[in-house]
Amino acid sequence: MESAEPPPLIQLANNIAIRPWRPTDAPSLARSANNRKIWQNLRDRLPSPYTLAAAEWWIAHCSDPSNWPHVLTYDATGAEHRGERLCADYALVHTPADGGAARAIGSIGLAMGTDVARRSAELGYWLAEEWWGKGVMSEAADRFCAWAWAAFPGLVKIRAEVFAFNGGSGRVLEKMGFRVEGRARWAAFKDGRLGDVLLFGLVRDGV
Repeated sequence: MESAEPPPLIQLANNIAIRPWRPTDAPSLARSANNRKIWQNLRDRLPSPYTLAAAEWWIAHCSDPSNWPHVLTYDATGAEHRGERLCADYALVHTPADGGAARAIGSIGLAMGTDVARRSAELGYWLAEEWWGKGVMSEAADRFCAWAWAAFPGLVKIRAEVFAFNGGSGRVLEKMGFRVEGRARWAAFKDGRLGDVLLFGLVRDGV
C-alpha cells in the first residue's frame, strides 16, 4: 500500500497549495519558470532560459536541511536561542479537479537576514503567467506571511524589494499591509536597463 502524501503547508483556493518541493515537480517547474516575463521581474539568479537542470538544482537546494534557516527565539532578557532548522522555500502547486498530477505554478519563500538583520527576512515569490490577475498571489503571500510569523517567532520584520516598473507585485504587497519604506534610485540593472527599486516592509503586530 502506498503511503499517503503529507498535507500541504497551506491549502489555498482553486485547488492550489503551498507545500515542500518534490523531485517530481521539476518538469512542471521548468515549464512554468521558463518565461521571460517572469525573469524580467526577478533577480538574475533566476536563470533564463530556465532548464530542467535548473529546476532540479533548485528543488535539491530547497530540500537540503543544511540550507534551511534556524528558528530563533528570544527570552525576556533578549538572549538568543537557536532552535531546529526549518524549510523557508516552498512550491506553489495546482492540482486539477479531475485528480490529475499536481503541477508547479510558482514559488514562495523567505531569505533570512544575517548579522544585525537576522530578525528580519526578505519575501520572494513568482507565479506562472497563466495565473496572473486571479488573486492567487495575493492570497498565497498573505497566508504564507501569517505562517512565517508563527513558524519563526523571533522574526519581527518581513521585507520585499520590487522593481519600480513591477506594479503588480507592489499591489500584492500593499494589499497585505506592506508599506513603501523607501525608493532606491538606479539600484537595479535588469535586462539592459537601469531602474529604481521600491523597498517594502511589514512589521509583526505588537512590536
